[in-house]
Amino acid sequence: MFYKNCDKMFELRRKVFHILFGTFFIFLAIFVPSYVPAILSLILLVLGFYISEKGIDKFPIITLFLGKMQREHEKETPGRAMLLFVLSIFLLFLIDSFLGQKRMLIASLCLLTYADGFATIIGRKLGRYKITSKKTYEGTMFFFLISFVFLGTLYPQKIGLAFLVTFLCTIIELLPIEDNLSVPLSCYFLLYFSKFLF
Repeated sequence: MFYKNCDKMFELRRKVFHILFGTFFIFLAIFVPSYVPAILSLILLVLGFYISEKGIDKFPIITLFLGKMQREHEKETPGRAMLLFVLSIFLLFLIDSFLGQKRMLIASLCLLTYADGFATIIGRKLGRYKITSKKTYEGTMFFFLISFVFLGTLYPQKIGLAFLVTFLCTIIELLPIEDNLSVPLSCYFLLYFSKFLF
């Protein structure tokens, strides 16, 4: 029981940071041109790769921080989850610097930040029925619900589109691929190409 509670607190700590970090970039998406967060996230990405390449043991503060944020299987590649998260943010802002679709950008960042973050918390806390080894029905349903709320709010005149994109992103989130990359990028491009269909 003790170890189970420790595991839940560990995941909660990870996802709270995930949500706060993502929220910061959502505010940037709203208030500044996309190239600014693209440059900022690129700098963070380069620094992250540099630290990972040099070895995090040479950076005691980073080691202490990652020790509280990394799952056991991630310790072979320190900072991998965070680097993928930042890479996703960078790619979204880079793409939007050229396409200029703020609403699509914000929608994609909301799925990355809130749908994924809260779905993991709910799945760990309340999840009883497994879909895959890492996903539960409860977490997946919560992912769908949060995604639909955000997409429906951002696209109130296109509820059908919001539902379709939510459904497809939920399916993509279940696939055995890196969802920090696949979900937000899929969301952005599904919304973008829907302009030519709907």
